[in-house]
Amino acid sequence: MREVKYKYNPQEEFIIVNDGDEDLYPIKIKVPSVEEYYNLPYEEAIKKIEGYGLPPEKQKFTYQEMPSKLSEIESVIRRKKQMKPKDVVKLEDIDEELFNDVSYYSKEIQWIKRQIKRHYKGYFFFNNGTPTYMPGCQYTYLNYWPIGNGRNTKGLAEYRDRDRRWFLTVMYAYTTKDAFYKFKVVYLEKKKSYVRYFNMQKSVDEFKEKHPDCYVEKGEYTIDTGERTTYGVIYPKHRREGATSRAGFMNWYITATMGIQRFGGIQSMSDYHSTQVFVDHIAKRLRRMPFFFKLMTEGSSVPKEAIQFTAPANRTAGGVGTTSLPPHEGWINHRPSGERAYDMEKLHFIHHDEVGKIDPKAGININVVDRWRVVMKCLAQGPYIHGIGLLTSTLGEMEKGGGEQMKKLILGSRFNERNDNGQTMTGLLTLFFPAHDGLDGFIDEFGNSIVEDPEKPTKNVDGKFVSMGAKTYLQNKRRAFEMNGDQTGLIEEMQNFPMNLKECFMSASKDSSFPVLKIRKRITELTFEKHKTRRYNFEWENGRCSRVKLVEDDEGKFNISFLPPAGARNIKEWDSELESWKPGWTVMNKFVMGADPAKYESHEVSGKKKSYNAGAMYYKKDEHLDGDTGLLIKPRGMWASDKFVLTYKQRDVGREEYCDDMAKACMFFGAMLYPEMNITFLYEKFLEWGLRGYLLYDMDENGFRKPLPGRITTDGSSNSAKQDIFDSWEHYLKNGVEGENHIEILEECANIDGKQEMTKYDLFAAGGYALLGSKSVYPKFVELNEQSMNIDSKLFDTFDYY
Repeated sequence: MREVKYKYNPQEEFIIVNDGDEDLYPIKIKVPSVEEYYNLPYEEAIKKIEGYGLPPEKQKFTYQEMPSKLSEIESVIRRKKQMKPKDVVKLEDIDEELFNDVSYYSKEIQWIKRQIKRHYKGYFFFNNGTPTYMPGCQYTYLNYWPIGNGRNTKGLAEYRDRDRRWFLTVMYAYTTKDAFYKFKVVYLEKKKSYVRYFNMQKSVDEFKEKHPDCYVEKGEYTIDTGERTTYGVIYPKHRREGATSRAGFMNWYITATMGIQRFGGIQSMSDYHSTQVFVDHIAKRLRRMPFFFKLMTEGSSVPKEAIQFTAPANRTAGGVGTTSLPPHEGWINHRPSGERAYDMEKLHFIHHDEVGKIDPKAGININVVDRWRVVMKCLAQGPYIHGIGLLTSTLGEMEKGGGEQMKKLILGSRFNERNDNGQTMTGLLTLFFPAHDGLDGFIDEFGNSIVEDPEKPTKNVDGKFVSMGAKTYLQNKRRAFEMNGDQTGLIEEMQNFPMNLKECFMSASKDSSFPVLKIRKRITELTFEKHKTRRYNFEWENGRCSRVKLVEDDEGKFNISFLPPAGARNIKEWDSELESWKPGWTVMNKFVMGADPAKYESHEVSGKKKSYNAGAMYYKKDEHLDGDTGLLIKPRGMWASDKFVLTYKQRDVGREEYCDDMAKACMFFGAMLYPEMNITFLYEKFLEWGLRGYLLYDMDENGFRKPLPGRITTDGSSNSAKQDIFDSWEHYLKNGVEGENHIEILEECANIDGKQEMTKYDLFAAGGYALLGSKSVYPKFVELNEQSMNIDSKLFDTFDYY
């Protein structure tokens, strides 16, 4: 071989996916080395890589060309056997032709063996000066799996480095025995040293109780467990990037060629879509595969229900088979979209297509989380995993589709969030590529993504020169929506082409006076900042109206983001004139609890959907804490006040328990209660329990207190309570959404379509009452009156009267 004049780059040792996204832990996947692949020293092995000896600019992926003797073999067989046009050339006929004249077909047989070897072992090629490895699945997919690509004469997919990383990650999930842990514990047992790994702090604490002398080290540990640890991949994606085609191929690759008697399945958002994926992305494409990759099958050449990898009952009736890949009595099929369609089956591959798309109005209303929990049991025998799941989708509408369910699966599948078995909560791994990685039109001639603006115009795969990167292109599209004030269009664009994981959770909404984009951005931020709130319960220390004790509880009824300092809790005093407890005047003008009681109890009215008992506490602007608004002492997002600090939303609590919970929260914070008064039981209980002083009233135009606290909700006409609630929310969200920490209250604000839907959004209503109550001057009136009485008392105490 002639001496090579070119200096080539070293081969990559790893690929890294999910890199650069602040909400994902990067997954580092080892790539086979050139030496390992060829079992030769590097200097010898590198010479065997396709493209060696060419200048880097000439090195790129090239498709395999089938030898002419093989492409013409069917015509030869038809002529030799004098077959009629309707007769089928079976794989047995091809085998017979090949092996009856081995000397004539010797090079062709070697070529077939090379294709099959690469199918399993993978393939090295030089790409722009770099030895590049692609897994066997991608090699076969690119060369032999027709996807209908109009830019290729055979309809084959084009090489993309993003797809290479996708295939490598799926195969990693299919084979890895690695587990990730956060705690390493070294301990002694019978004078011998042992090591245990944990992910849960509670487990470490319990272990330390049994082994008090153990040593705990916190870090990031990847451990080979000896058994598979991952059930598959969940893949949120941008639109029309080929994920369904790749998933269909992987179904065939793993089910048909990676072992004996294997079973693969498909479920989608509806039975129709499952059939479509099966027929269009597997059955039709399998028919066009070269003969040396086909197994014997039973039935029609393009089945609509299942592909049966078995010998047909009538061997002369169209069945196919080959000695290179014998039948294994397995199948690939599709099933209804319901949760239990594959229950109790053994599966080696399952594709859940368009997981995030659910439309209850169209009858598509599947709980994809429950469906995955059922089907993952089909992929394992006890703790031993034998199959793989692939869940793919663009995310549907968050409030009315499957986006929330897919979001739960995605967040439960992050690489570094695992249980003590070393597995993620779902058993899956989240894989995410930003939309600018692999965006059509921004792929160079070597298959690499043009992400940033190039220093000079770069030729793309279509032969056109591009002077901007995919990031700039996508940002320009977004700016157009922003300039036109099109919130809905902007959110849809961000969701369809997400540039980070958070943007996958953006959701389009109907036109609204609310700043939907700001709300959605804050929601996506809070999705990854769960430390902003914690769950608690409140308990009376010594019976009702005694001190209130705070109890942290992961299942607590109250979600709280701010707690007053210890000296400012349970500040109350007895009002002898009212014969009631009331907040101390130092705290009564700080917190407002809005309350929206449930309309019915579960035992009261059958056939009616029971609403939630809801409460939301608003912390009024505290000038001492956050300074004067006009001075801009702190950015709005850093304020501790002028935001909601507590939410409560419970369906399965009785009326008295709900009233008791509201009373405890009010007394602990010193908050005043501003309730919806269409239902009066909350008001009545506060009177009964001697808590009249905690009720918040409005003042009329003459400065007198109104007879009842809170508001009575009327219809959505102007000047109604509903309209006032919406106006209050609009003002609050436009000025303070960046600082709001309660994702649950923002989600209701983003999802509500109008005043007519307020009965469906109990937390929104409760928060609206809190905002309305914060405008009442009644607490200030009481505070001033209290201060006046204190001053009078002190003045009179300085004089002696006779």
